[in-house]
Amino acid sequence: MRYFAGFGFVLSIILFICYRFYMADPAVPSVFETPYRTQVRTEFEARMQEQGIEASEHQFWVTPVDGETPQSVLDNKASKLYKEYQLLAENAQRLGVALTPLDLNTAKWQEVSLRYTELKQIAIDHYLQTVSDEQVKVYYEQNQEKYQRQATIKGVLSLWRDGVVASQEKLVIDEENVRLMTEQYGELESGLVGIAVGQQIVWQQENDYYTFVCEAIEEKGVENFETITEAVAIQYAEEQIEAQLSMGKLKS
Repeated sequence: MRYFAGFGFVLSIILFICYRFYMADPAVPSVFETPYRTQVRTEFEARMQEQGIEASEHQFWVTPVDGETPQSVLDNKASKLYKEYQLLAENAQRLGVALTPLDLNTAKWQEVSLRYTELKQIAIDHYLQTVSDEQVKVYYEQNQEKYQRQATIKGVLSLWRDGVVASQEKLVIDEENVRLMTEQYGELESGLVGIAVGQQIVWQQENDYYTFVCEAIEEKGVENFETITEAVAIQYAEEQIEAQLSMGKLKS
């Protein structure tokens, strides 16, 4: 039994090495795995547990689940990110932007992440120069839900302890204080989205329970285009660059 267990361990190591050298793309620097490693591990640990699959630490990354291994998924994510990075770097070079050289084989993820953000901003800034006012206006008109002003929401906030209301207060949440309110009461931020008159939000904060009952809503309409033109243009440019990156090609 020990012989077969030992053989299985050795075989898994050999398979892992073969995969890394022959199946995975050796051109992708390992630093691009960093932002996904924990996410992929957590996902596959849950899937393995759900399906009753056992894998040692040494075998984990090459253990197949539903036809894919943690390493193959990690490699795909890293490869996609690296290709985006290359596209952005080539774009910056084409635009004549001089940047300090960065060795991707030795750099830490924080350095690479900052460079990726810098390269992406270069692409966005360049794209903004090609965007017409008409394009921005059309985008604004097609996406007005993104530019809705914060409605004024009135309601009653109750603090509950041992099943009894310990305190109550009237709240008026508007565009001037919504950030302060949602920072103070974290669950309000998601709860207020789409809330209707008469609806109640319930949440626990530390050892206390809270309820917020909406009593009235005063809609404020959409932000005036003239006051947010620049912000709309930037958002439009960001989405266009994201779309181009996902298609694997940046327009000149």
